[in-house]
Amino acid sequence: TSSGTSGEKLDLSGKMMDLIRDGSTEFVIVRNKEGSDYETDVAIDLKARLEKITGAPVKLTNDTKEARAHEIQIGHTVNRDEAKKINDNLAANEYAVVVDNGKLIITGGDDKSMKKAYELFLEQVLECKWNTKVEDLPSKSVIQIPEKLNFRSKYLTREEFAAQTQLIEYPSYPKDQIKWDYDYEVTVTQGEKTIKLPVYNPACNSNYFNSTLIDGDVHRRFCEFAFSGDPVTVEVKVNLDFSSYVVMPTADGIPSTCEGNVIRFTLDKPNEVVLRLNQDKDTQLILFAEEPVYEDDIPDKELSTVTYFEAGYHEVEGGVVNVPAGGQVYLEPGALVRARVIMNSRDSSIGGRGSFIEPSPNRMAMESEEGTASYMLTVSGGKNNTVSGVKFLDAHTFNIVTIGASDLTIDNVKVISNQISTDGVSIWSKGTNLLVKNSFFMVSDNIFVYGGGILDGITVENCTLGSDYAIFFPQGNITGEGMTFRNCDVFRAGSFLKQDLGGVGDATLPMCLIENIRAEDAATIGNIFNLANHGAGEKKYILRNISLPAEYGKVMQVAADVTGADITIDNVWLGDQQMSADSGLNLSVPAGNTVTVTANSDKAAAGVGVYKEIEVTPYQATKVYVAGQHVPVPVQPYEENGTYYVSAYEIVKELDFKDVTLDAEAGKLTFKDDSREYEVTAANGNVMKDGSLMVPLNFFADQLGTTASYDVDIRRITVNMIPRSGNLLRNGDMEQGMTDDWVTRWFSPMYLSEDAHSGKYAMRYYVTEDSYQPGSANGIYQDVAKVFRKYGAGVYELSCWVRKANSVCNATEVEMGLTKGYGTESTKTRVKLTDEWQQIKYTLTVGNESANWRVAYYYVGYADGTVKNILIDDMQLVKVQ
Repeated sequence: TSSGTSGEKLDLSGKMMDLIRDGSTEFVIVRNKEGSDYETDVAIDLKARLEKITGAPVKLTNDTKEARAHEIQIGHTVNRDEAKKINDNLAANEYAVVVDNGKLIITGGDDKSMKKAYELFLEQVLECKWNTKVEDLPSKSVIQIPEKLNFRSKYLTREEFAAQTQLIEYPSYPKDQIKWDYDYEVTVTQGEKTIKLPVYNPACNSNYFNSTLIDGDVHRRFCEFAFSGDPVTVEVKVNLDFSSYVVMPTADGIPSTCEGNVIRFTLDKPNEVVLRLNQDKDTQLILFAEEPVYEDDIPDKELSTVTYFEAGYHEVEGGVVNVPAGGQVYLEPGALVRARVIMNSRDSSIGGRGSFIEPSPNRMAMESEEGTASYMLTVSGGKNNTVSGVKFLDAHTFNIVTIGASDLTIDNVKVISNQISTDGVSIWSKGTNLLVKNSFFMVSDNIFVYGGGILDGITVENCTLGSDYAIFFPQGNITGEGMTFRNCDVFRAGSFLKQDLGGVGDATLPMCLIENIRAEDAATIGNIFNLANHGAGEKKYILRNISLPAEYGKVMQVAADVTGADITIDNVWLGDQQMSADSGLNLSVPAGNTVTVTANSDKAAAGVGVYKEIEVTPYQATKVYVAGQHVPVPVQPYEENGTYYVSAYEIVKELDFKDVTLDAEAGKLTFKDDSREYEVTAANGNVMKDGSLMVPLNFFADQLGTTASYDVDIRRITVNMIPRSGNLLRNGDMEQGMTDDWVTRWFSPMYLSEDAHSGKYAMRYYVTEDSYQPGSANGIYQDVAKVFRKYGAGVYELSCWVRKANSVCNATEVEMGLTKGYGTESTKTRVKLTDEWQQIKYTLTVGNESANWRVAYYYVGYADGTVKNILIDDMQLVKVQ
């Protein structure tokens, strides 16, 4: 670890004495014969450095030998009065560099403090670093030290460091790499210090829910900081309408108040907090109040085994970071690393407070010289590894996947994603002694997926959980000891426990213990217990001390094909109603399975009754909308002399202008459409305010040909959409390369091809019998729900050009259309697929209901055959009337 001596100074003034002069010295290095290995290493290292720098031979002896007049005493040289006098008064975390009786003593209370003392001497007397190679040391003819040198210091222990009062502001992530959100403004105060936190929103479109996730929450707002010692007050200014709120986990009893649109709450220790308004999952704001990083947890960036990312944005060649055996990867707070990670090693670690963000535009594996990275973090066959403190953002694939891993600890990790197939932690094939603790998950698929094999010592504890789908998903045929989930808070859940093997045969599960889970904060939940497609085989489940919302779907669903399930319900509550034999709840299961309900009844043990939505005086924010779409702005609209001003940049982008650029320093906004280029400056009624170019509402009619109005009753500014005659798809011609505008379901491979219908590029998707789920939802998709919400009712024409990629393709037809999930619907057309380019067209009429669409996809796919190797180009969605 790094020394942490930065800023400390030896007093090198006063009368000096020679340690070495002109190739000669009377000084001898003395070590304790029974001292620590590190003290011996220091003595040997110092001898080598002195000899290389000065050319003088330096003797090394131990403290059993007769004392000499001139000595450099290292560490606990117990048979030397000078060193003993100092060491007897040193605490373990204290160190000293002292001259006493003409002898130099370099010592510390333990190896860490010894290291600090030695590094200080190297840096300020020998003028080198501890990791400077001996052969690279400069030459000096004289080395001197003061006759009265007397330096003593101490390092903070981990406990002392954690007790310090400190509030740490992280360097911010760049806006062009991770979107910032302005629905909330967050400040944190500790004593006299206040910091303002940027609010990030790394995933803010509905790509790519399936039909079961249509109500998935779109946004992933979060902010981050660190503190210790005295409590902090968090102040959240809300720029949304609201009449109620909740600060979660409510089990933590976080005190809060609300005045107008400002919600305040106090944290007395680091925590992961979720603020939600109006019981609306799409308003969630996540606050990561973290522990400051202790110096022992920061590796030395100069070590060859360390990959160190400083604060700032980093692109990694190939988009893959490979952690070698014995290696360390460290991300400083504020480091944003665009990479997936491979950890197929042992005795290695990933740590820090920074973030990995998805480097791939789609779900496909990333191939690089560092290896193949199919997931955000892959641990395959690794042993004795640790992942701590980092965040994984905006995955397009499964987040953390272990395959045959053992002795893995995932601690204080944050996972945030909003696409389908971004499971939180997946354990496949085999797992031994895998621990997930103190971590946070907010994903749009299952959080914990255990996909079969021998599982021993699998534990999840002390986590905060949110998912649009299932929290617990033990999926496969599992042997071994099974798994334990305990002491977790759930703030969002599509389902509680779901187990579906997909009908591949009989399956066993030796133990799935779920206990001390507080899920009332979810407010509503889908199914509680769902078991299907697992056939025969012993399966054991214990649900103990669990609180669930009073609003729920079905309680017990065990499919007719399942036998051998042994289910114990022990002190489980749905709101204020306990799941008991006489509760009236349907706890029946098919023959061959059993449900045992215990007599235990303890609301406190289950955490019942802690959830409470706090009602407040309804607040109406002054809001900006473009064609029904809420537009968060960094500077809130304001009125001056009867004129309302709004931030132009965000609105112009929402109006689908291109190349929108704001030069805040020059006070100039530029953008263009297919007909002209625009330049707007801070003049003629436009003004700059806090970095935003503010324009009056008449700007939109005068300059852009649309209208804007203010509704005083609901405090809402509405800018009407500008009709567009061109293509409403993003990157429909593929000339921008592979972007995240296009996605496939089930990880179907998609590639950029230079065999284009027009321009330089086309899309190729390639599904074979060996592909994952080859027959299900194959094809390419683009989420266009927002397009229909913005452009409204009317007649739209969908079109594209398709052909077989090569003779390997045995598909004979393909379709194009609009779907509300990943299924094929009636809004489509199919054509015969040939070796020649041909255009597909489909005309679609939509009504005013499109204003409320949450999910809609333009898609090309659902080809027949077993090898679907298809080129697609010039995809278009055009509003024709």
